[in-house]
Amino acid sequence: MWLLTPEDVRQAEFHTKTHPFTHRDCYDADEVDDFLEQVETTIAVLALKAACKELQLEKERIA
Repeated sequence: MWLLTPEDVRQAEFHTKTHPFTHRDCYDADEVDDFLEQVETTIAVLALKAACKELQLEKERIA
């Protein structure tokens, strides 16, 4: 597992396909869903790291 970088997010590209009813181009939903899962994982890991650091700092402050 790797964490997304801001550059990864900026450079994200998704294939398009034609919607069968509207005949308009739309992003591939599976690709977008996969990317959103990566974004969610990255945010969760970074939030957990921040919370751990905050607890560590609080522990040091109390000691």
